[in-house]
Amino acid sequence: MVLLDRDLSNNTLRVLLTTLAAAVIAAIGCSSAGVRGPYDTKGNLRRAMLEEQLSRMSKDEAAVPPSANAHYLFMLGEMAVNEERYDEALKYYEQAATFEKSPAPLLRQRLAQLYVRTGQLDESLAQVDLALKADPNNIDLLRLQAGVLASANYVDRAVDVYRRLISLTPKIQDYYILLSSLHAQRNEYDQSIAVLEELVNEIPTSLFGQYYLARMYDTVGKPEKGEKYYQNAMKLNPGSEAIRLDFARSLALQGRSKDAIQICQNILETNPKSVPARQLLGQLLWEGKQLDKALDELEQLRALEEDPTETRLKIALIKLERKDFEGAQQELSLILAQEPEHASARYFLASAFAASGKIKEAVNELRRIESGETMFIEARTLAAYLLRQEKRFEEAGSVLKEAIDANEDNTKLLALLVSIQREGGLLDEALATQRDVVELQPNSDRSHFMLGVLLDEAGKRDEAVETMQKAIELNPKNANALNYLAYTYAEQGENLDEAKRMVERALELEPSNGYFIDSLGWVYFKMGRYEDALREISRAVKMHGDDAVILEHLGEAYLKLGREADALKSFKRALEYAPESEDKKVGDRLRKRIGELDEASATNASE
Repeated sequence: MVLLDRDLSNNTLRVLLTTLAAAVIAAIGCSSAGVRGPYDTKGNLRRAMLEEQLSRMSKDEAAVPPSANAHYLFMLGEMAVNEERYDEALKYYEQAATFEKSPAPLLRQRLAQLYVRTGQLDESLAQVDLALKADPNNIDLLRLQAGVLASANYVDRAVDVYRRLISLTPKIQDYYILLSSLHAQRNEYDQSIAVLEELVNEIPTSLFGQYYLARMYDTVGKPEKGEKYYQNAMKLNPGSEAIRLDFARSLALQGRSKDAIQICQNILETNPKSVPARQLLGQLLWEGKQLDKALDELEQLRALEEDPTETRLKIALIKLERKDFEGAQQELSLILAQEPEHASARYFLASAFAASGKIKEAVNELRRIESGETMFIEARTLAAYLLRQEKRFEEAGSVLKEAIDANEDNTKLLALLVSIQREGGLLDEALATQRDVVELQPNSDRSHFMLGVLLDEAGKRDEAVETMQKAIELNPKNANALNYLAYTYAEQGENLDEAKRMVERALELEPSNGYFIDSLGWVYFKMGRYEDALREISRAVKMHGDDAVILEHLGEAYLKLGREADALKSFKRALEYAPESEDKKVGDRLRKRIGELDEASATNASE
């Protein structure tokens, strides 16, 4: 940081130091010899010598305090600053300020600068304000004031000061750029753009103005408006690789990947070793699904980089996308050989193992990512999925609980745990976990709905009905809860009119839902309206012809209408799909029905 308005030359500093030393020696000598010098009557020869030196300073340095005491202390402060003894300098300046009768701009500026250095921003502002009272159009003071205001987060005042600086010196680009950045920090992008447009209109040759304006249009999602400013910036600095690369990125934002790729290739023609250009080119080719070309660029990039770790990772991901699992495993293993703690590489190595059917190896890699590392939760979640596929439900739940322990309020993880526990037949554990979810989300109709489903499966019908009613209370448009409660009433043979109204409301929300249509048919069945039941259930079968329960309902409707042959056909078809049904008892019911019909048929035949 430059603390002086104009630096003291080494010569001047040497003269000051020599004069001060001479004054000290003279004072000691005169005192011991009893000889009085011309200034000794005032008792301060050193101060007198400094006064004489100050009288020869330039006009810039004449803005110091007028009193002799203040002059003396100010000079001590100046020398302390030059020797980087800032704490001492601050003390000298503060003492000098106590002797001044009116604000001395240079002294106040020095104090402000040192207060900034010590982080005392409000004190710094107070000093600048005092200095500006004496010299209101001092550009250096205004610049310092604006910077301190911005640092202290007095943004509105800082904006006003930068505006004043621009009005006083409209040809200085820095003030426009700093003002624009203040607006951008507050997400006032329109104002930020307006300031930069003002800059390029005032100073068309401002490279930074043209470039930042183009970048700002990218930021607000209007890259097409920034294109001409990129073009202007490239004319002002045709050799800038960075500007051309940013222009390429801007073109990619517009969906003009072909043009962006061309720019990268042009850069590489003149500078084949440009790492940023090859990085961007590889990324653009990858995003454009030109995987072979992307791979070629990234492999060349890997040879250029001192640390090719991230490029290796991209190469591995492309190989994964191309289903070259062995190639991906090789790249990722090389990364881990050098960086065993690279969690992303280990996670994707596990993905490559899983994709090639090596589930055990995949789970082992995922478990090597420890708590506290990046991707720990993702790793444990993927491991749980893989173990679930292997029907290792208890182990899957245990692994997932490790992720939940690291993020206890993650309801998505808890919901996955409920699903694993339910699928594994661990109904009590699933119920306990879902109750935790409801506690975390007391106003979530979906959470209450899932709890109701589990309560119903556990045979706790009364509590299940209350929970479903709560879900509907929270969200009267929860079609699944409406249907579930309607079907439950139908199964119990009670509240059938209410059940009909509920399932009709569900169908208003999802008119093409075959399961809801089946529920309506089953309600009609329980009401004794068998023709209506057959009509609705037949519609449901057309949508879900492989659902054992819906086919069972169809058979029951046929049976009530005296169409035993059609009923038997439906029951036998349903039995084919029974193993896949969530209703584990449907197979037993179907076999019983088929046996009854076969027996009746045999009896009729014998008669």
